Amino acid sequence: LSLGGFGRKGEMSRYASMHSGANMVSGLGSVIGQPGDRPRIMGSIFPDPLSGMYSCLAILEALHYRRRTGLGQHIDFAMSEVLTHLIPEAVFDYSVNGREPEKRGNRDRLEAPQGVYRCKGWDAWIGVSVASEEEWQALCGALGQPDLAADPRFATNQARMANHDELDAIIGRWTKGHTSREAMRLLQDAGVPAGPSFNAKDLLNDPHLNARGLIKWIDHPEAGRRRMLGLAWRISDTPSVRIRHAPLLGQHTEEVLESILGIPHDEVERMAQEKVTY
Repeated sequence: LSLGGFGRKGEMSRYASMHSGANMVSGLGSVIGQPGDRPRIMGSIFPDPLSGMYSCLAILEALHYRRRTGLGQHIDFAMSEVLTHLIPEAVFDYSVNGREPEKRGNRDRLEAPQGVYRCKGWDAWIGVSVASEEEWQALCGALGQPDLAADPRFATNQARMANHDELDAIIGRWTKGHTSREAMRLLQDAGVPAGPSFNAKDLLNDPHLNARGLIKWIDHPEAGRRRMLGLAWRISDTPSVRIRHAPLLGQHTEEVLESILGIPHDEVERMAQEKVTY
């Protein structure tokens, strides 16, 4: 399997790409951001781990195919195409109807209110997603404003879509008086789908994720004992995957030279003493 920004064939095959280039070429940046704003990219190194997961799945499928047919494969992957798989609706709409994607920020195309709201504290936010009349009435009760449910501006989903700015201001005033976890508990207890926006520290300390076994303690020979994220899924009747630290520089050189290349141990030791560059 080969994995690059734009694949090994085609007009862009010789172009180098980091995550931002693959992100923009994929079209994903065209659907991310606020209405009327410029295209945005997903934060951090988002395309890299996602492409790695896709590659792993493709290799497993190829091994299954080889077991059935005896034939091998070479898989040519492009990170930009992996990201395009995240926006099938936008691709379909443009291909069939010629419509460019419309940026909506954190809002939904069909339901309201949908948004991410600031909470008490530094850079603290909570996402709220209402998808039914029952959840809307529950939200009004949690906000301490049950009369909002009958307000003509918000009485129907269509009305809430049309007056989303006013609704966001009302919700935002309430969330600013609570920490993100307080707001989450109050909203979830009322039956409103809601969850905080976590940073890395929040993820590592989250009680639910720790109870699920997602957070793993890893012993690193140089960095010491550290926490990191494991795999987000489990497969029944399958042993859990062992999460290891990243290899040290040259850690597996002898193993590769001896077990894979077949160089005798004495020869490997001689090369090491003579400081041969591998």
